[in-house]
Amino acid sequence: MKVVVLIFKGLFVISVPILLIIIASDVVIKTSFIYEYDYWKYNITERTNIDLNNLREIGRDIRDYFENDQEYLSIETTVNNQKKYLFNQREVEHMKDVKNLINFLDFIGLILGSILIVFSCLLFFYDKYWKKTLVNLIFSSGLFSIFLIISILLIFLAFFDYFFILFHEISFSNDLWILNPKTDYLIMIFPEKFFRDASYLIGLISILEFLFFYLIIRYLFRFKG
Repeated sequence: MKVVVLIFKGLFVISVPILLIIIASDVVIKTSFIYEYDYWKYNITERTNIDLNNLREIGRDIRDYFENDQEYLSIETTVNNQKKYLFNQREVEHMKDVKNLINFLDFIGLILGSILIVFSCLLFFYDKYWKKTLVNLIFSSGLFSIFLIISILLIFLAFFDYFFILFHEISFSNDLWILNPKTDYLIMIFPEKFFRDASYLIGLISILEFLFFYLIIRYLFRFKG
């Protein structure tokens, strides 16, 4: 059993930063803040000739698409006072790939969360000082998480273009993600710099998640231990 507990300790430390990043990614992708920031920061209305209200509706449709069971994204909007379907077939197919990737990451997050729960139960039954052990493990995994996240962000700061391409090549089995910024609305609305900013926000939220979770655990175990 000691070997099993040791293995779970290692999985715990590794799982925490991955889980934090997955949760933070979900928060960023499925809430409106980063979309509003994008519209303002990169003058999306001027780039696309789509007014702000329609952009907000497009953002809502995209967020809904990531959470519903619709296979393909279909958005009709007004561009230059003309009604049209916004995304072409290539963009629609790519968004299907993006949705599948998000669902896969959510599944990984569920597995990692289950591992952490199982490990906590093991500690409860087999470690007399399980509360202290759990707090120390959370602290250690948090330090590792912060170090890892900050390292990734610093690397992104210096080499974002390279890693942006590498991420897409690893994540997708096709080249549908290669779009024309002059004609394809998906990349006109969400330019490459938007994803850089979203990455930084995901890193910040991940660190804040850990600090919040760690302080809550410390508080509960201090007053209920």
